[in-house]
Amino acid sequence: MIIERFIFVIVFVVVVVVDSTENIASSKLIEDQIYWSSNIDRSTNSNNDFDNEIINWIDSISKSKFIRFESGCGRMQNRLLITDQGDKICARYRHNNEQIFGEYYSFLLARILQISNVLPTTLITYNVNDRWKSIANLLSNNQTKWKTNKTIVLTKYLKNLKPTLIPRQFRSKSKRLYPIYDDLNQNQTTIISELIQWSDLIILDYLTGNTDRMINNMINENWNPQMMENPVHNLLKQQQQNDDKLIFIDNESGLFHGYRLLKRYEHLHRSLLDGLCIFRRSTIENLEKISKLKSNQFLKLLQNYFDHFTIETDKNSKNLMPTKNFNILRQRIKQILKQVEICKEKQFS
Repeated sequence: MIIERFIFVIVFVVVVVVDSTENIASSKLIEDQIYWSSNIDRSTNSNNDFDNEIINWIDSISKSKFIRFESGCGRMQNRLLITDQGDKICARYRHNNEQIFGEYYSFLLARILQISNVLPTTLITYNVNDRWKSIANLLSNNQTKWKTNKTIVLTKYLKNLKPTLIPRQFRSKSKRLYPIYDDLNQNQTTIISELIQWSDLIILDYLTGNTDRMINNMINENWNPQMMENPVHNLLKQQQQNDDKLIFIDNESGLFHGYRLLKRYEHLHRSLLDGLCIFRRSTIENLEKISKLKSNQFLKLLQNYFDHFTIETDKNSKNLMPTKNFNILRQRIKQILKQVEICKEKQFS
């Protein structure tokens, strides 16, 4: 099985002060009118290959045993597992398999698009085998109530994550990010790296129909006018040496539950997409690639990624995306590329 290697893109902090008389094009933030400049969105070498990091993480899990657990990682039945190697892993248990596979497919789509903000994720089956033997009885007790032979999601555990606020560009009624002075500067130092990541967040959440992040804040704004000033639901920030990396957590509503809610919330999804006119070039190029695939080719790509990142391929490989959901995904890819063309035709000044 051959899977095209995607290069992990790290966004470096670029602190930019744009003078009010300076044209955005000359500020070197934007190139080809609608793309973040390669000067501020740079690919790193293979030592920072995110796919390798994920595979090494999955390989470590496959060789480990779970020896104890703690409460944590979100909802009541989730647990923080500790392996015999001392690693901590978030285990997400759901009665509804749609939420399990919504989380996993959202991760796979992020990998295909080279969006590195979704935590390393894999599938595993909970049962009373040697890997789970030390904690199986406790996980199946009356409090946790895990059922054997149940597929669960494992995600990499990160500590010291911080809440994330909505950038001013998306707090306003216009909810707009255009390649113009007003949207990229406030007569103060601007951290552009976070806006680059927000470009990808809007793209990914539109594709998956995710209602549990920015859309959640927008929905609750009807009852709480200050909601857009609050931290974003299911969006955290990891401090790194050069910048803060946004972490898109809890993607379980993607592609399944979220798609069932499109009639109710599509206007909110569209308002964010319609207001976006700056993109990461690699994200759009990858969308263009998969848009040119025939349906069976795209399904095969998803299947390859599904098998590549799961610990137990044979058991889970039958859980393909339903045809209806697959067709919705393809249509949403077209809508994003249509928005890109609309932005190209605009005359920004």
